Amino acid sequence: WVGASDLWEAMNLIFKQLGDTARPEHWWRQSWFEHNPVKNNDTVLGTAPGATAPISSMSNEAWEQQPCNAFSNAAFFEISLQACKTASTQHFGDFGGTWSWKDEIITAAALMAYGSFAMHGNPASGDWHEASGSIHKNASRDLNYDTSMMDRVSMDVLFFVFFQAMVRAVARDPTNVEALKPVLGLEKKPQLADLGCDSMYCDA
Repeated sequence: WVGASDLWEAMNLIFKQLGDTARPEHWWRQSWFEHNPVKNNDTVLGTAPGATAPISSMSNEAWEQQPCNAFSNAAFFEISLQACKTASTQHFGDFGGTWSWKDEIITAAALMAYGSFAMHGNPASGDWHEASGSIHKNASRDLNYDTSMMDRVSMDVLFFVFFQAMVRAVARDPTNVEALKPVLGLEKKPQLADLGCDSMYCDA
């Protein structure tokens, strides 16, 4: 894990980095979003940090533009936790050892929890600033990352993993990876569109 010894420490680290860098002056706003800015210290992150880890590793000085949308993404951590608790493969077949589903589900769900939380809590792309109304980039103020991209990529990854699980679950022989590659999206063909690229997600 980049900068950490395991996934849990990595999640604590990236939430801390988000909380240390993202601020309301970086936000952009669209009319269909929830807009109820609140400081982290005034939410469950401040009152129950032990129960809200790793999100609570964020600074109390950080803000959330859309607290309901942001905090609801903690539910994705439940997928990771349930997979961690599943010691056997009774309910999640190991597909003959051909796919490390458990590690991928744990990681993809944790990524989704962070990516969508980052976008809804601190929507920022460097293209527009709610505070000033400016549409011009400003290197001295813009974040050097795009939280909307984090949200889109994390959704792509999680749903791709779910799709692989569904295909393998209904396949006659889920261990025949070579035969399943075209369906699983693991084989690119010239006549097919690039994986992960359509009119919205070509940057993913």
